Amino acid sequence: MLQAATDDSLWFALPGQPLWLFALSSVVLAPVAEELFFRGLVLHAWLREYGRWVALIGSSALFGLVHYGLFPLEGLLPELPWLAIPAAAGMLLGFLALRTGSLVAPLAAHATANFVNLLVALALGPQA
Repeated sequence: MLQAATDDSLWFALPGQPLWLFALSSVVLAPVAEELFFRGLVLHAWLREYGRWVALIGSSALFGLVHYGLFPLEGLLPELPWLAIPAAAGMLLGFLALRTGSLVAPLAAHATANFVNLLVALALGPQA
């Protein structure tokens, strides 16, 4: 299971990418990098500059837009619900960061969500 897939079992990853590398990057590296950027840098910079709500909404919208760009979707208006999902997740992660005063809780939540998404994607298999 930790070897490179030669079939469509990793339809959501790069062809030939080992599962362990994809899991490491999506469950560990991406959450660390994204939390450092979106909650550590953007949220706190905007918090100082614009206040709590603008910082939360703005950093969450930016988080949603970045993740929206990663999906193969066409046309923004009909796909707004897909944009709202990562934006809402960004809002929750932002609340966790502000409430705890640390990036540990949002990082753990982000990594857990990515892990669950990975398990669901593996369980569902290739999309027809």
